[in-house]
Amino acid sequence: MSNNETSVRTKILVAIDDSIPAQWALKVAASFATRLNTDIVLLTVIPSPEVVGAEVVFAGTALDYHSRLQQEAQLLLRNAHNSLPPTVPCETIVREGIAPGEILSVAHERNVDLIVLGSRGRNRFAQFVLGSTAEAVIGKAPCPVLTIANEPTCCESAPASKDSSSSRLANVAK
Repeated sequence: MSNNETSVRTKILVAIDDSIPAQWALKVAASFATRLNTDIVLLTVIPSPEVVGAEVVFAGTALDYHSRLQQEAQLLLRNAHNSLPPTVPCETIVREGIAPGEILSVAHERNVDLIVLGSRGRNRFAQFVLGSTAEAVIGKAPCPVLTIANEPTCCESAPASKDSSSSRLANVAK
């Protein structure tokens, strides 16, 4: 690398919630980050106060409920960050809004190279009725999107090698 070039690290965005598929996505992303020497951006999205207010009737005020969601989101991100190997640089972000839109916004803002999402593997009817965060993100993402719908069996952490990027990626995919 010449003196005029700046080193830009590869970034993997992992959108997480409290689901099992999100844990699997984090596991896969951690494996990729370890092997490829990349950074991880952890994101969780909570509903905005306007959305929360309409849904909360008996659980106290909407503001109390929203505050509890913020605390739970911070705890979720802290636990996810702590589960990563200590050698993996990580940024954590809590956003308010609709998950697909916020995931796409962060992907653009942080100039990520890969988005990793857990997928609940709903059938076509459920996707039609309920929608799918993964499908919405895939359709508009500025980079590749990897969805994880099953427990990974190939993601033991391994040290980064000195191979070229393409051969390193091929090794990770094995």
